[in-house]
Parts: sequence; structure tokens; C-alpha cells
Amino acid sequence: TKDGMALDIFVFQNSRGKAIQTQRRLDRIKSSLTLLLEGKVRPEILLSKAHAQEKEAKPFRIPVSIRSDNSFDNFTLLEVTALDRIGLLFTITRELQYHGIQILTAKIATYGERAVDVFYIRDLFGLKLPERKIEIIKARLREAIEGLNS
Repeated sequence: TKDGMALDIFVFQNSRGKAIQTQRRLDRIKSSLTLLLEGKVRPEILLSKAHAQEKEAKPFRIPVSIRSDNSFDNFTLLEVTALDRIGLLFTITRELQYHGIQILTAKIATYGERAVDVFYIRDLFGLKLPERKIEIIKARLREAIEGLNS
């Protein structure tokens, strides 16, 4: 918002896409989020534990696809399609942060095992990205996402 605040709405589901029904699981999620927001634990630590458990369970192959559209006046659209897995959104947004990218809006969706994440982004000056920078970011994103497989 104009006053520097961000509003995020999350819907938590279990691995089968159903509502989380146990209070114990909800309390663990709340505790992890609190630790993260207070800076008491790094996301990489939590993700590495979850990634180790998930690694064996993903037999699907979905190629990484990164598409950009720079035809808008005030932002660049970036669409990332990949195998949905723990840490994917963190990996994408961390890479954008490394490059000084502002995320105006993010639309995050999953279709079965496929994640399709769309970002409306700008540079630190509030401008859409130059083509050269877009190509660099796309290459780095591809490397980072494909690195989740190892």
C-alpha cells in the first residue's frame, strides 16, 4: 500500500488439497510463521527439512517455463511454470529480491502438480524492467528452480 504495508492472504491445505483439520497442525503452522516473521529462524532451515521429506514423493516431470511480457507501461509481467513443490515460491521471490525487483502483485496457482505463478514486477525505481535485465533474471530463475531438483 502507499503507507508501506503489505497484505497477504494465504489458504493452507494439506498435501491432498483439503482443509487442515487438526488443531495441532494449525498450531505448528502458526508457530513456524511466527518464528519466521520474528526472524528467529531462517526460511532455508524449515524448507530444507520439508524438501528432504518431499524429494522422494515427486515422480512428475514438468519443464520450467519462464515467460515475460514487457508491453505494459508501468510494470513487467513474469510468468513462471514449474513442478509445484515445497520451496518453489520462496526460491522465485528470493531470486527476484536478489535482483532488486519489486513485486506489485502475485497470482499464485497450482493445477495438479503444475505451479503457474504470475508476478507483476518493477525495478527499484518503480519502472518496468529493461529487456536485458529480464533475460538475466529469467536465466537466474531457471537455474534456481532447477536447483531445487538436486
